[in-house]
Amino acid sequence: MSKTKKKSLMPVLAVSLYFIISFTVIVLFYQGIKLQYDKMLRDKVVCEKEVVNKGNLYKALMAEYDKYSSEERIAPFAIENLKMVKAGVRQVIVIDKAKSDKLKEIETQLNNRYE
Repeated sequence: MSKTKKKSLMPVLAVSLYFIISFTVIVLFYQGIKLQYDKMLRDKVVCEKEVVNKGNLYKALMAEYDKYSSEERIAPFAIENLKMVKAGVRQVIVIDKAKSDKLKEIETQLNNRYE
């Protein structure tokens, strides 16, 4: 009878354990990457909604600005409260000589003050 050597199960167990651990690490790494990707995707969607909301707010504010700065709103206020007169096509202002001298004097005083 020949003596047969019993083969040890240690190398088979070591290789099996190596593959199981490697597979587990790869699966956990994949899950971590997938969770991070999903989180970033949700953040992207939230940011896109915020950009749309800011754009709509900008448009609303520009419309309100246009409403308040329109001539139909400013002209009546200027005429009624500030007593302004709308200029005609050709409007001539007549100043007599005495007022003209007074205006020149005021003009020279202002020029001297701001020089």
